[in-house]
Amino acid sequence: MGLYSVPGGDTAQALVSTVESFSNLSGVVAHSAVQIMSMVKSSVENILRLSSTSLRLGVSDSFFPDNPLRAGYHVGIGAEAGSIDGTRLWLVNGTLREGPDPMVASPYRKHDYFVVQVERVEVRHDWAALPGIASYSEQFDAVLAEGTGTAAKRERLRLMWPGFDAALRGSVQLTARQAAKIATDVAEDLKRRLEALDQGNPFEDKSSDPDLNGLDATRFELAAVPDHVAPVDAVMPVAPFG
Repeated sequence: MGLYSVPGGDTAQALVSTVESFSNLSGVVAHSAVQIMSMVKSSVENILRLSSTSLRLGVSDSFFPDNPLRAGYHVGIGAEAGSIDGTRLWLVNGTLREGPDPMVASPYRKHDYFVVQVERVEVRHDWAALPGIASYSEQFDAVLAEGTGTAAKRERLRLMWPGFDAALRGSVQLTARQAAKIATDVAEDLKRRLEALDQGNPFEDKSSDPDLNGLDATRFELAAVPDHVAPVDAVMPVAPFG
């Protein structure tokens, strides 16, 4: 990651191209996140490919099994690494300070710098809208709403599950642990609805399980699936519907 200096005229042209790209989208909301993300990516590349662009500040690191990405802060300072005494640097409320300890340290003014915070997120709350996954909300809903018995619904879900499983595993926007947790949560929620349908009237409060009472088992929505059913370290369920 880094800060680059770019000549003003070239930057303006790149930004104009970006605005033109977005203006061609009639109703941005209707377009997929992948389309919009691709436009942002290409716009950034247009700037970074300029021949007169130069790196001013940067943070260089490599992440591998013995050195995983960790939550915390990265600080980039516009100076040679050997000229910086890291033992005198402190980060206080997002501001880099220098001194013998953080209590008496003063704001760092020797060189330009930037601070980047890396936050680890165990649960991704927008997963239901991700490309390749969102369409299953309507598909699962249609299965539960159709006028067939629970055995037929369970068979339909059994046939659909490998595709949903593959969509989760193949998403570049989900970690393996996130995909496993989502699969477990969705499978449990669908099975709860099948159980409610097995008991007869899905709207009648007669189940010994309080979570099933008042549950509309004929409807389903990915975004409404509880995210606390499965532990964060869950494993991918295997054939949850037989």
